[in-house]
Amino acid sequence: MRIRLEIDDSLMRDAMSVTGALSRKQAIEDGLRMLIRAHHQQELRKLRGSIAWDGHGEDSRQWPRQPAD
Repeated sequence: MRIRLEIDDSLMRDAMSVTGALSRKQAIEDGLRMLIRAHHQQELRKLRGSIAWDGHGEDSRQWPRQPAD
C-alpha cells in the first residue's frame, strides 16, 4: 500500500536508531508489528485466571523435556 505521511524527523531518527531499521519503511513496518503484538499480548492478559490448567509450572519449564517415569 502506498501512502504519504508527515512524520516528525526526530521521531523517525529515534525509531530507526533504536530498532536498527535501515529504512523509513522498515521502521514504520516494525512499529506497526510491535503495536499489533502489544495488542495481542493485552488480549491474552485479559484471559489471566479464566482458563483452567492442571499442570505443574516447573515441569513445563524443563528443557529439553524429560521423559515421564
